[in-house]
Amino acid sequence: MATVSGAEWVAKFPTSTSTSDLKGPFKANFEAFLKAMKESGISVRITASHRPKQRAYMLHYAWKIAKGIRVVKVQRAVRTRPLRQR
Repeated sequence: MATVSGAEWVAKFPTSTSTSDLKGPFKANFEAFLKAMKESGISVRITASHRPKQRAYMLHYAWKIAKGIRVVKVQRAVRTRPLRQR
């Protein structure tokens, strides 16, 4: 049986707080920005750097539903583009 969204999803698909999980030029650009902020005396605390695909997927469709998209359209989209856990 599928798990509904909620605390179970947070535990099953935790969000990273490390810049080492970022990819490509975004990682280098973000780390340069972070360094500049710290050198300017700004205190930085990263609370989320990378969200697993499964949580991003669920949150994307939850946002669409909250904005008024019909649930049947979400169900159709999920059936045509399933997301597998990795």
